[in-house]
Amino acid sequence: MKTVIFSDNSLWGCLNYRGYVIRKFADAGYRVVIAAPDDSNGTSVIPPAVTYEPVRISRKGTNPFKDIFYLGRLFRLYRKYKPSVVFHYTIKPNIYGTLIAALIGIPSVAIVTGLGYVFNNNNITARIAKMLYTFALRFSTKTIFLNEDNMALMLRLGAVKSRRAMLLEGGEGVDVSSFAVEPVSKEQPRTFLMAARVLYDKGYREFVEAAKANPQARFILVGAIDVNPSAVPEEVVRGEKAIEYLGMMEHDRLMEQIKKASCVVLPSYHEGMSIVLIEAIALGRPVICSDIPGCRETVDEGVNGYKVPCRDAEALSQTCRRFTELPDDSMEAMSQASRSKAERQFDVHKVWAVYKEIIDTIS
Repeated sequence: MKTVIFSDNSLWGCLNYRGYVIRKFADAGYRVVIAAPDDSNGTSVIPPAVTYEPVRISRKGTNPFKDIFYLGRLFRLYRKYKPSVVFHYTIKPNIYGTLIAALIGIPSVAIVTGLGYVFNNNNITARIAKMLYTFALRFSTKTIFLNEDNMALMLRLGAVKSRRAMLLEGGEGVDVSSFAVEPVSKEQPRTFLMAARVLYDKGYREFVEAAKANPQARFILVGAIDVNPSAVPEEVVRGEKAIEYLGMMEHDRLMEQIKKASCVVLPSYHEGMSIVLIEAIALGRPVICSDIPGCRETVDEGVNGYKVPCRDAEALSQTCRRFTELPDDSMEAMSQASRSKAERQFDVHKVWAVYKEIIDTIS
């Protein structure tokens, strides 16, 4: 029996964003192993045919000794299972997991879900991480990118060769058929929902400014307080009166919140490919997002939502006001356009075909 390992920095993220592909591998007869820290407070449900191996990882930490323990754990796991291929996600698994797999002689695929904080800052920690990342990716059997800009940058830096780089159009996708569309509520006030880790880099400040400029609407924030250098302090979030902060939610509860919203907003500074926006349009919700790679792909301007310049709080405020003034039939037309776009571009069935082709080729 062939073994596939999914190596991630979050069990919750791995199951929610890659769950369909994981289940498809298990159904196809592969032994599937997830190696990730359990950050779900025990709420994540491991599929019956999947083996879970907990690991400890300091997602944003810079302590090299903690990373050595993580390296050792991956080394032992990869030696134990002797997988046909390892799929790595996020920066530390992509760096350390790729190097360990190469050392042992195991094929590996690095999925670059976004370049984020590391490639948007120039402090010493970011520069070191950038060097490690560009070095490690040279040892991956294949590197998958979720947007063209990230791929172009890493090709320019020499981190990957063009023959080993691949663009996964539509990102990691969602199982669109599993999302039941409900009509957008026509009740007032209009409700804007932002679902993201509570980081300044996700556009927290711009979202708050838009809320202050549109007191006639509701602005709801859902997401975890983070340890990222860009994290918004918890006391700041909970003390902000212009927005309603609901904290972290299980995926099913988040989907219910999105259904209640008039529009989903993500004024992020950088994304690989935003899953929450893909899920939002699959649920038939209009979206407003930054005009950046990883967000803009989910919006046909004026058809199912709007794009705004990155870091522009005034533009976001004006666009939210514009949305609140839409007649009900225009908002409903946007809702239908969102669902149609999700079906055309972001169905996870296409993603599974890519994974299957990769493993058939390299294992």
